[in-house]
Amino acid sequence: MNTNQTRPRGDAWAATLIGAVAGAVALGVGQLVAGLFNPKASPVIAVGDAAVDRTPAALKEWAIRTFGANDKLVLISGIVVVLVLIAAGLGLLARRRTGFGTAGMMLFGVVGMAAAFSRPDSGPLDVLPSIVGAGAGAWALSILVRRTWLLSGEKRAFLEKRGHIAATLDSWSGSRQR
Repeated sequence: MNTNQTRPRGDAWAATLIGAVAGAVALGVGQLVAGLFNPKASPVIAVGDAAVDRTPAALKEWAIRTFGANDKLVLISGIVVVLVLIAAGLGLLARRRTGFGTAGMMLFGVVGMAAAFSRPDSGPLDVLPSIVGAGAGAWALSILVRRTWLLSGEKRAFLEKRGHIAATLDSWSGSRQR
């Protein structure tokens, strides 16, 4: 099956929800895999640490002054919000071409992998949480898109055909009873 085929447009709210759910799957699986190997290799933590390393000192000091002990929580929350918004956008993209949405989800994995690999104390397995998480997110996105739009069209055609058969049988049995 060509996963890059054009299909009718679905509802935008459903597409954004599908993208957000697929993003949550990617983050959740990445977190679980990180728990097995190295908790610091979690995609969100790796990206957050890489962002902190590249942030100017003045901005870091402002964040510490403004948010105090909650500065890390604000950073991680911000990363998760941005990821959910991007994943929702990937869901919108996937409603037209699933391949584009899954490619975007895999790009999530590349960013997380690069962030994990850029850490000074990273090991060779620290890239696994991002790769496995992105793969799970891309799989979830393609499955959800297919179940929502492709199969719904096939089911609709089946039910319409079944409805015509049922109507024919009803009219046939009704005419025989008269």
